[in-house]
Amino acid sequence: MTPAAVWGRLVGAGRHDETVPRDLTLPPDYAALLADLKNQVRAAQLRAHRVVNTDLLTLYWRIGDAIRTWQEKAGWGAKAGPRKGRVLAGQGACDGSFGVAGVVA
Repeated sequence: MTPAAVWGRLVGAGRHDETVPRDLTLPPDYAALLADLKNQVRAAQLRAHRVVNTDLLTLYWRIGDAIRTWQEKAGWGAKAGPRKGRVLAGQGACDGSFGVAGVVA
């Protein structure tokens, strides 16, 4: 029997059956359980944000280090920064964080 069929038998066609309790109050510890579950979700979300932020910072540092190393080897100065910023942004490899100021800085 499907859950919908069971529910239909319990409540009937709009009538109240004796098998369905009239008093549907929540247990006294329900609020504490709900608060604990919400805290667990928030804590997990914060941990996930920290992991993502750490990975992004590491990625940005590696990109900056690679550009700096390449500039030193190629003998390029600060004028190379604006072009690379436009190239990275134009490749769709970023969300706008590789603008000229971000790459040159």
